[in-house]
Amino acid sequence: MIYPDLYGAFDIAREYCGFSQFPSPKPTTDRLMWQHGVICFDIKIPEQGFGAPIPSPETRKLLATKKLLKFYEKRNISHSYAIGLPVVYLPDVTIKRKENTLIVFPGHGVPGSSMSEEINKNYAKYILSIADKFENVEVCIFGPDFDRKARIRGIFEEHGFKIVRGVDDSKFALHEQKKRLLGFSHVTSNVMGSHISYAASYGCKVSIAGPIHEYQREHLENIEFYKLFPTALEIVTNYSETSLRSYFSWLFCDPHEAKTCEAWGNEQIGLDCKLCPMEMCKLFQWTIPNVLKSKIKLSEKIKFLLRQAI
Repeated sequence: MIYPDLYGAFDIAREYCGFSQFPSPKPTTDRLMWQHGVICFDIKIPEQGFGAPIPSPETRKLLATKKLLKFYEKRNISHSYAIGLPVVYLPDVTIKRKENTLIVFPGHGVPGSSMSEEINKNYAKYILSIADKFENVEVCIFGPDFDRKARIRGIFEEHGFKIVRGVDDSKFALHEQKKRLLGFSHVTSNVMGSHISYAASYGCKVSIAGPIHEYQREHLENIEFYKLFPTALEIVTNYSETSLRSYFSWLFCDPHEAKTCEAWGNEQIGLDCKLCPMEMCKLFQWTIPNVLKSKIKLSEKIKFLLRQAI
């Protein structure tokens, strides 16, 4: 979870900076860490921003939002920058959104965690109860769960739903997720996560509904990160239904009653912190020869070179 290219993040940066046609060195985790997903609640320790130990004080820590950056600055954690999440730098795509369509994202496990089969069964029944409100309903199962035919996949298949494979941590994961979300008018889930913020930013009508997938300490305490930083486990209390409703009350409704909240989604992913290509080149410490070979506009290259000279 700590590598700059998780979910294809590094390749997204390369493409954004015009380096897709020639190789450029990958940053190592000693040099750079990039927050890979939305952090919905206040964090307790700086490592929570990345879900991993921070190798050294000199490691450049790339964060999603200015709010999160303040947490690091108040603790005098140097080399911290708010630049938005990797999805901010995805290329624009034109997808015709199909109205009155719903894609469902059930909660999923991560290595070392566990899931409640009873919640999954009840959630599938709930989705079945509202499915007739939409012309098309698809259920997106987390990539690794889909591949190993996890029980959650079978539960929804038994109800006759069309199942699609969700993301994993591969190179084009975020590209494919964006294309998929842009094709649906409504997105719903029974757990709070990055997918809700992404969908909101992409203009979908988002909701949290049905039996909520609540994380418990016993579901997460065997994950390696929480073994290293047990203090971070305190955040799981924020994922109770009561807590989620207090933080995100507008998201709780039946999917067909959901509204768009694009401004909120943009805030969550750090769209206002987006760097221009030249600023990103400097932060990633790509060399001047690399910059000159890139497909960045000549005018931007000249401005960049002048700033370096000054």
